[in-house]
Amino acid sequence: TLGYIDTSIEKLGVVGGKATSGGNWVTGLMLRETASYGTVAAFYNTGGIRTSFTVPEGEEQRLITTGDVYAMLPFGNAWLVYELTGKELARQIADGFSDQSCGDQMSGLTFTYENSGTAEEPDIKITGITLSDGTEVDVNDETKTYRVCTSDYNATVKGSVFENKEPLYPVSEAPIDNISAMELLRQEAAENAGRIGVDTGERDVCIAGEAVGLATQH
Repeated sequence: TLGYIDTSIEKLGVVGGKATSGGNWVTGLMLRETASYGTVAAFYNTGGIRTSFTVPEGEEQRLITTGDVYAMLPFGNAWLVYELTGKELARQIADGFSDQSCGDQMSGLTFTYENSGTAEEPDIKITGITLSDGTEVDVNDETKTYRVCTSDYNATVKGSVFENKEPLYPVSEAPIDNISAMELLRQEAAENAGRIGVDTGERDVCIAGEAVGLATQH
């Protein structure tokens, strides 16, 4: 046993727009693991989150075990750090609407977008990005860079923004998702009387056109 949750962690149950509590949870762990590299955002794909952790009806808690972590993150993906410009960061977010394999779940930022298509066939333009510390990112800037974390799977999707980029450290030296997650959760539980927090915050706001939710991507 690593600790307990008092809010369900769901793979597909959206907390608003595209965000899921499962996606928030995993990408939040990615940010914590790579904080020493100065990462400001993390991206992961919904399909890589393999299960949900549901607090049983009528109960207030659910234990989280090492087996649970392996069930959710069974592949042993590496977490890599890259540098993206503001324009590339906007493209990375937009790519998640058309192909969740690029990393449609995220932490460290919120964003606004316009959809000139439909909810089923979106045509997305990212209009604004705000980092968790309040920094506004210029979505057209091609000079200033931001460090972000993603998995080796997301980074190798053909045509992704990470294609032909080198990570700050090689895959052989990268933290592995399930191992790192267990270490982080043990630490969090030890510091909070066994409780493991769950992020249910929204990430996106549609300011023009039809909003696009997670269900339209599958």
